[in-house]
Amino acid sequence: MKGAFVSDLHLFSQRSIGQKHWEELHATLRNVNFLVLGGDIFDFRWSHFADPRSTTEAAEEWLSSLLSKHSHLRVAYVLGNHDCSNAMKTALREMSKSSERFEWYEHILQLGSKAFLHGDVLDAGLTKDRLLKYRKKFSGELIAKGKIANMLYDALIASRAHRLPGQWHHTPKKTTARLSEFLNQDDSLNHCNIREVYFGHTHSPLNDQKFGGYHFFNPGSGIKHLIFQPKFFEFTEKEVALRHELALDCLALPVGSHNSNH
Repeated sequence: MKGAFVSDLHLFSQRSIGQKHWEELHATLRNVNFLVLGGDIFDFRWSHFADPRSTTEAAEEWLSSLLSKHSHLRVAYVLGNHDCSNAMKTALREMSKSSERFEWYEHILQLGSKAFLHGDVLDAGLTKDRLLKYRKKFSGELIAKGKIANMLYDALIASRAHRLPGQWHHTPKKTTARLSEFLNQDDSLNHCNIREVYFGHTHSPLNDQKFGGYHFFNPGSGIKHLIFQPKFFEFTEKEVALRHELALDCLALPVGSHNSNH
């Protein structure tokens, strides 16, 4: 069976061309059985909608359209830092109750030997407290940035300067080393049999980057002037049946705490 991993479309931001990338994927999704949306699919912080409620409603409509258009597809949503608002969590929870083909995870989905996470732990810090504190800044009802902030961001995008964090801070070697450290914090992880790690957040594509016994994959971003490369993977029906939210002791995450369908 075939799966796909997509993240960081940053829909609803005026700097995003994620919808264009998404529409180009429709034909490919006909041959995909399981789609993992890896966070920051929607951008509440830079949304062009007038208020958070409108952004949440637009996100719900987008996801409903996805499920309707691809009636064969199972969809898993893993939250990112730009779409982890409390209202969005509520919407995802309700959607998972109403559709047996939709589920959501707050931090990490494990599917067989594959782990799917957003990757904001890279900027939050590699501990439970730091990650939760970092997410808390985004979990409230964020008001989208104002006119001046948007003008400055537009200038940053136009100058291509938004590429620099990926080139300097989130280099492949540094990123994979830190994620390996994160996954290896607790001895209990050695029993999880994780071999492939799919993540977003850095906006820098990776394709089978090897470090510390793991294979890392990143699809890039839907922001203008950045590279977007959806990642594909193979899985079995047994792996789907056993999928769960990874219960890292270092994060104290309860298994399956955010989805009633599995």
